[in-house]
Amino acid sequence: KIIETLIPNNKIIFSYNKSFKKACSIEKKLNKKNVILKYRIDLNDLSSIDKFSKFVKAKKIKISCFVHVSNVHFDRGNFLNIKKKVLSKVIFGNCIGTFYLTQKVFENMKKNKKKKNILFFSSQSAEYGGNKLSPYVASKGFINSLSRSLAKELGFYNINVNNLVLGKINTPSFQKNFKNQTMKKITSDIPLGRLGSFDDIANVVKFLISVDNSYISGAKIEITGGR
Repeated sequence: KIIETLIPNNKIIFSYNKSFKKACSIEKKLNKKNVILKYRIDLNDLSSIDKFSKFVKAKKIKISCFVHVSNVHFDRGNFLNIKKKVLSKVIFGNCIGTFYLTQKVFENMKKNKKKKNILFFSSQSAEYGGNKLSPYVASKGFINSLSRSLAKELGFYNINVNNLVLGKINTPSFQKNFKNQTMKKITSDIPLGRLGSFDDIANVVKFLISVDNSYISGAKIEITGGR
């Protein structure tokens, strides 16, 4: 849905990691509307980020918008039972991989004279905490701090940096994690009384990267239904 939001006025490169089949399906579906390319990036493998940077340079692509949804997940586990391998994967991917990829994107962006946007996605759990999700929650706190710092540092280059903080969004992974709970219980702490949708997110993304947004930068925008 987010990719579709970007399509009307942009050529799109979207990254994926595991699901090559799904990526091919997205590329085939959306190529009917615009130029769209898929590229595999593994945030736990910095060499794949280097290859992406070389790919963009070889294609002479000028990046004007970078929308980053870093989502290295793991099965819920008690704090003392979380293995070093799991901890390293989540923190490395969501923090170090994200940081390095953003560096490479910025190297390209700063040469582009157009108005530019970097948009990160975080989670409300970074403030509320998350039951048996401590590495993931900690990594989202990193995203919050990174986006705020980059807004100050990159404004000189005419780059808006903003951060969308998501609450309970009706995604497949959310449904999996809460499959044993009733919808009434899940939404009991949401003032608007429902889960967020992809449309709720896409509408905000569309505005933030549009020409109508000339001055919002460094913002942490909560899409939480008032939670």
